[in-house]
Amino acid sequence: MENKKAIIYARVSSTGDRQSTERQVIELKAFGDRAGLDVVKVFEEKMSGAKANRPILTNCIEFCKSNGIGTLLVSEISRLGRSLKIIVDTLDELTRTEVNVHILDLGIDTLKDGKPNPFGSLLISVMGACAEIERRAIHERLESGKAAKRLRGEGKKAVKPKLSDADLISRHPDIERTLRNGNSVATAAAVCGCSPTTVQKVKSAMLRRDAKTEKSYTSVAVLYKKGQMSRATYTFLSRQGIRDLIAIGGWNREQIMRMRGGSERIAEEIKELFQKNGIMNI
Repeated sequence: MENKKAIIYARVSSTGDRQSTERQVIELKAFGDRAGLDVVKVFEEKMSGAKANRPILTNCIEFCKSNGIGTLLVSEISRLGRSLKIIVDTLDELTRTEVNVHILDLGIDTLKDGKPNPFGSLLISVMGACAEIERRAIHERLESGKAAKRLRGEGKKAVKPKLSDADLISRHPDIERTLRNGNSVATAAAVCGCSPTTVQKVKSAMLRRDAKTEKSYTSVAVLYKKGQMSRATYTFLSRQGIRDLIAIGGWNREQIMRMRGGSERIAEEIKELFQKNGIMNI
């Protein structure tokens, strides 16, 4: 008695919503009805046909073996894979377990009267090779398109040139002025109407620029070398990781006195340095 139990395997490459297996399933179910087959299960997969290990296809084959399935329905040979080796290995495994594979667009079966169909095997080999060639052509077109975009300065490879510290500071004079007045990053962001990230970038650029020049009136090391800062204050700021007075933005007198190594004398000296250089009052 002929085995009428059948299942459907449908596949698309895209994992998103751009592609759907719906059309394949509808067409295969319609064929099953016309052929008098009893479609007992549908397997749908979203994965590239170039991959040898596809979980849904593996489950589909195992289901055929363990449930006495007579026919596996696919819409076209490339649904089984985009590699000739993958296609041939899959069909060989199903043939050994006497499962017929019907390829809808070719209208052929891998088994005829329970035996391998020689004409079908030949045609499947040719079409499988065509599927592999098509996959390679698709890959080459994609790579060519990406290369063209890169040449035009588009796509992910197009990166905006990084601004130098001087250019970054010159673009945000209001941020520099606000930081020079001793305000914190959060305060500067609110005053200047920009993000804290932008303020932090400008602040870092200011620190790097000032560290490169001996003319910096806010550099802790320069002030100490010039005798404008006591050793106690220099040691205190160094322990806090402060290399430039700009980095103290937002500090106040009480905070300095509460810090380890801080004192009223050190707080008073820092205040005098700020006032002397017109930076800020604390």
